Amino acid sequence: MIGTTLSHYRIIDRLGAGGMGVVFRARDERLDRDVAVKVLHAGAVADPEARRRFRREATALSRLNHPGIASIYEFDTQDGVDFLVMEYLVGHSLEAHLRNGPLPEPEIVTFAKSIAEALQAAHEQQVVHRDLKPGNVMLTASGLKVLDFGLAKLESTRSQALSERLSSMSPAGGTLQYMAPEQILGSEVDRRADLYSLGVVLYQMATGRVPFESEAPAALCMQILKQRPRPPRALNPGLSPRLEWVIWKLLNKEPAQRYSDAGALLAELNRMDEPMRAVQRAQLAIELRRPGWRALAVGSAAALAVVALGITNAGDWRGRISGRPPIRSLAVLPFKNLFADSTQDFLADGLTEELIANLAQIPSLRVISRTSTMGYKLAPKPMPVIGRELNVDAVIQGSIGRVDDHFRVTTQLIRASTDEHIWARSYDRSSSNLSTLRTEVALAIMDEIQAQISPGKRAQMTRTPSIDPVAYDSFLKGRYYRDHVQLADVRKAIEYFEDAIRRQPDFARAYADQADCYLHLGLFNAMPVSAAYDRAKQLARRAIAIDSTSAEAHVMLGRLLMIADWKFSEAKSHFRSALRLKPGDAGAHRAMSTYLSVMGHDEDALAHSQRAREIDPLSIRTNQGLTQLLINTGRYDDGIRQAFRTLELDSTWMDVHFSLISAYHAKGMNRETIQHQLLVYDYLSSIKFISAEPEKIARLRAAYARGGAEAFWRADIERMRDGYGQENPCAIASLYCYLGEADSAMVWLEKAYAKRYQALLYVRSDPDFARLRSDPRFQDLMRRMGVAS
Repeated sequence: MIGTTLSHYRIIDRLGAGGMGVVFRARDERLDRDVAVKVLHAGAVADPEARRRFRREATALSRLNHPGIASIYEFDTQDGVDFLVMEYLVGHSLEAHLRNGPLPEPEIVTFAKSIAEALQAAHEQQVVHRDLKPGNVMLTASGLKVLDFGLAKLESTRSQALSERLSSMSPAGGTLQYMAPEQILGSEVDRRADLYSLGVVLYQMATGRVPFESEAPAALCMQILKQRPRPPRALNPGLSPRLEWVIWKLLNKEPAQRYSDAGALLAELNRMDEPMRAVQRAQLAIELRRPGWRALAVGSAAALAVVALGITNAGDWRGRISGRPPIRSLAVLPFKNLFADSTQDFLADGLTEELIANLAQIPSLRVISRTSTMGYKLAPKPMPVIGRELNVDAVIQGSIGRVDDHFRVTTQLIRASTDEHIWARSYDRSSSNLSTLRTEVALAIMDEIQAQISPGKRAQMTRTPSIDPVAYDSFLKGRYYRDHVQLADVRKAIEYFEDAIRRQPDFARAYADQADCYLHLGLFNAMPVSAAYDRAKQLARRAIAIDSTSAEAHVMLGRLLMIADWKFSEAKSHFRSALRLKPGDAGAHRAMSTYLSVMGHDEDALAHSQRAREIDPLSIRTNQGLTQLLINTGRYDDGIRQAFRTLELDSTWMDVHFSLISAYHAKGMNRETIQHQLLVYDYLSSIKFISAEPEKIARLRAAYARGGAEAFWRADIERMRDGYGQENPCAIASLYCYLGEADSAMVWLEKAYAKRYQALLYVRSDPDFARLRSDPRFQDLMRRMGVAS
């Protein structure tokens, strides 16, 4: 067409071609200026009605007056050729500019502001671009210009199926890569679709590549609809978190989760040089994993997509969209505290624990215990790593913050192996109904993963009693301090639980958790043992009287009946109740395992211990229980390997070391037994542990050098007997067993019995006492304790 004339426009040369037509530089003979003339493909405006409609559109576009928008002068037809006349720009496209790779961040922000300003001006005139991409952005001497505003709407005037529309788009051409999910589905689009496209452009400016790439249009559509792109900073580590935040928000698959309009985006871009708000900083890590997911309804849009992607079997399409491997195990990571005040951590930790407790009631689901997930609060890791470490199919992430006078809680379900977002939801709640949220979220997750649960159990979960918000606040604070190792924090927890009970006397969970605190004080001799246990039993019984479905209360009362009163049959009954109520509770399995070991059923105990470890794989207590049971059942090599795996979690946990010493001795490895014993004593001496003074440890070494193992054990007995009235009679009895002196061993076991010493419960299965098991005196002791076969 070069040299020809359309109306009063003389075609000079060819500038390029696009999906809608060919663009020429032309001379406006009337106004004596250069213009760009886009000659539309034949049939693009196929009928008179379509032509009139598009002329109206072009007229509306011609009224856009903004320095960042390339002007459209007119739309006309000559000899059956439709053409548009536009402002002629000298420069190069952003597409060409990006061939050299990612841009510096200041340049990205500058370009983003200019494009956003152009979008804002157009959107205010009810004009949506619909085809924003780097090829439609020109960089000129006077600044950035956006081309072809609104012209993509021409395609919606063409009478053709969605399949034809998509199949005509080449990924190489770029159009499909910049489409918002709702455009691909054939839904009505608004200005938020332009914001998504701008997000793709920003992603490309920041990383040098588009978020999704595929040679096959069908595969590319699937990626845009269902997958999350790689985080921009994974491709460009120098990118600021704030800019990554902007890009991620623009790329949200759900339009409602993007910026509301270009003005809101501009406001964010204008704050790029300011420090991020505390709430925004805290929320960024979660938001980067929460792009939003559009549920594809099996309706008209999905039906059109079936045709568009060339899938002839609609059932097959549904399977590709919604089908995914089942979720049979999950972990709830510590909720993020989005309050500016770190003292509100108790709310985030409390919600985490509450949600785990509710999900653990589902028999068909393995839910990781909080003791194994809380470590990721301070040491976050990539999702696939967490999935492998915890051996789970999916992970739940969440956050809690405040919006105006309400709490906002966000939750999201992520497939661990692929980091794929499956489900996300936000909840706005007042303080008065925050306590019911745990059940609401748990039920929503159960529905999403199609977990099997009986109607009775579901009804039980939904019967959430009304809780005074101030009492619930105190309860969560109590739980927060209960989990600290310092005795002062345990006492503070008791005070908070007491306040919760005072405000709401029927608060069963507060009674159960307060009982746990008193048990803790008794175990560590922080108050008289009998008084601590009596108080703990009163509280646990009160909790069960209020709520007989409290698994935690049953576990607590069962433990107290076993270790304080030696009422083993009653304890077993409570452990069974706890497992029936909450089959996925690691604490209930640990308690039942301990009971079975005490009663001499070590193989059954081992099964419960292994189940507890599946639920709570990073818990030092759970791993130590498994270590000891492997040793008790004669699997010494397995026990030693498990002991060292457990020590990787906490090398200072003394019970693990003592189990390791027991395994060495059972294997006849006296040298290793004593070397490890000295290693433990050196550590205890370094922390100034009573009866482990340096001079006493030196005497042990001298005895070993002088007389070997027998001399060492006799010296160790003397060291323990000089324990200022706090000697451990069971430990002394075990050393007499090492020496083969059954009479002396029985003397010390009887002393332990007279004091109802707790460690005596575990001697029946302990290999240290194996040579006593056939002794009638030992068998009689077991009968008197109530643990005989």
